[in-house]
Amino acid sequence: MPGSRGVLADGKLSVVAENLFSPSGMVVTQDNSTLIVAETLGHRLTAFEIKSDGSLRNRRVWAQLEDEIKPDGICLDCEGAIWAGGTGLSALLVREGGEIDAR
Repeated sequence: MPGSRGVLADGKLSVVAENLFSPSGMVVTQDNSTLIVAETLGHRLTAFEIKSDGSLRNRRVWAQLEDEIKPDGICLDCEGAIWAGGTGLSALLVREGGEIDAR
């Protein structure tokens, strides 16, 4: 599995996260402290703390989803929940921990 890459200020690429299962949609929380990645084939949303230098640390599962849910495009709402679209679903609203508020 290739890692996700970031672009450094000098234009060079850098691996910022490894072992992601088909990363697709990504969002940054309103306070710029957390990056959340939709892992389509991992059936989950994975979060990373964003350090002041832009690097990532403290990887954690933000929400593990049911096997039939394959999140792809995502966006963050004003309350910090995530709307996800993807394979086999029109849209769903997920809170941290995996609680689904709407389908």
